[in-house]
Amino acid sequence: MENLKQHTVILLIGSNIDPYYHLPRILADISQQFTITAQSVIYETLPVGETGSNFLNIAISIITTLDIHSLKNNALQNIEIRHGRKRSADKYAPRTADIDIIAFDDKVLESNLWQIAFIAVPVSDIAPELLNANTGELLKERAEQLKETSWIVAHPAL
Repeated sequence: MENLKQHTVILLIGSNIDPYYHLPRILADISQQFTITAQSVIYETLPVGETGSNFLNIAISIITTLDIHSLKNNALQNIEIRHGRKRSADKYAPRTADIDIIAFDDKVLESNLWQIAFIAVPVSDIAPELLNANTGELLKERAEQLKETSWIVAHPAL
């Protein structure tokens, strides 16, 4: 039997359409398909680029044997669709489910990780030692700075 390589992946999950309903169900769906190894606190943030309801965001770390393409375009996209995600031309439109890959193995894929609080703060809960290759700054340090200049509220549980 082939020995499949396991990958560690950091995901950011968000919702601003009935998020108290959708987030727990999305997490349950993910946990049926992948091993969740870490989970941040849930954070409430203002919507970016639109005037909809506030978002709830959570970062999780999972283990998968899927390659990045299969993970993103099959598994995660299917989870979003099952939970009512409707894609539109407006990338800031309200959504029931938004799942983004922030890091795959040791490679950070989200270029805004160090600039945006709703990404940096939850991810820093589970990966505080991530290092910005350009500045040498640790994610936990940057997240603390962003907390001071952004409206972000921790929710201990749903």
